[in-house]
Amino acid sequence: MKLVERIILSLYTILVLVFSLVLFLLPFNLIDFSIIDNIITRYINNPVYSIIPLAFLALSIYILTIGIKKRKIRLGIIHVNDKGQLIISPKTFESSAYYVLKKYSSVKDAIVETSFNEEGIEFTIDASIMNETNIPELTNDIQNNLKNYIENITGVKVTMVNLHIKDVYIPQPNTLRVR
Repeated sequence: MKLVERIILSLYTILVLVFSLVLFLLPFNLIDFSIIDNIITRYINNPVYSIIPLAFLALSIYILTIGIKKRKIRLGIIHVNDKGQLIISPKTFESSAYYVLKKYSSVKDAIVETSFNEEGIEFTIDASIMNETNIPELTNDIQNNLKNYIENITGVKVTMVNLHIKDVYIPQPNTLRVR
């Protein structure tokens, strides 16, 4: 939900809360009815006040449409030919990327995310690597292999492969203490 929508919804909720509170307190005579009667009398005799219910009506309709708005569902990449269509889900691309990454013993704890655009697909990979790994060489190799693999098996152009090295994994030697 956008910030403007949240603000409108909050203001509307506060107005409804105040109105409900006033209506709740009226039967218990906790609010002087003459004040309410005076407000209603001024309201009835002034057509300018018709803007208030119109504003409430517009806000109500707007708030109803906020919940109804269709969200864009990311189905995936669609290939269409004369025999039909093929939809490749984002999960398929992510699984394929994990398959490529599994071949690298120096890559540990990888997380793959995909995003689609008009030109093709973009990968973002967060990974930890083993110490003493040549990072530029490894990333270049992963980028090239992943791009070639995805383009060969799916026919979808890979626009970018972003690799974020989040940590260096240093294996701990197994030490046995004897007392």
